[in-house]
Amino acid sequence: MAKRVDPKVDTLRAERTLNPHPESVLDEAFDGSEFLDARDMVQVKYEMVRRVRVDGASVRSVARHARASSTSPSVRPDGQPSTTRTR
Repeated sequence: MAKRVDPKVDTLRAERTLNPHPESVLDEAFDGSEFLDARDMVQVKYEMVRRVRVDGASVRSVARHARASSTSPSVRPDGQPSTTRTR
């Protein structure tokens, strides 16, 4: 049987924005949402910034729900770890 191809995953991979660990996103806004997609790293990061700037949430709590760390290495567009750290 042929493997099902998800065109969105193919597009995210081609654009280098595919989240390699979407299951680690704990933010409830992504659960069952027709719009938000934890596979899309741009959406995950946008929602993190929005929660801090608009909702007034702390960076630490937002990072915890997105399973990201403000001290973890950032990822370059090619998916490789960056040598710089985010703040």
